[in-house]
Amino acid sequence: MPAAQMLSDPMMVNPQTVLDGDFHVRGVQNLRVVDASSWPEIPGYFPTSPTYVIAEKAAQVMF
Repeated sequence: MPAAQMLSDPMMVNPQTVLDGDFHVRGVQNLRVVDASSWPEIPGYFPTSPTYVIAEKAAQVMF
């Protein structure tokens, strides 16, 4: 389990979240976070597969 969990908002509805839907850190230019700490909720199962899904989505968004 990550030591600290960020708030992400894929729909960009909540302005208090740390990440937007494109993995950008709000308020910081040219910085994206792509790891398990960006989950809005920590899953109750093995985290490897969802982490791969996040990485694949980020790759589609960035390239």
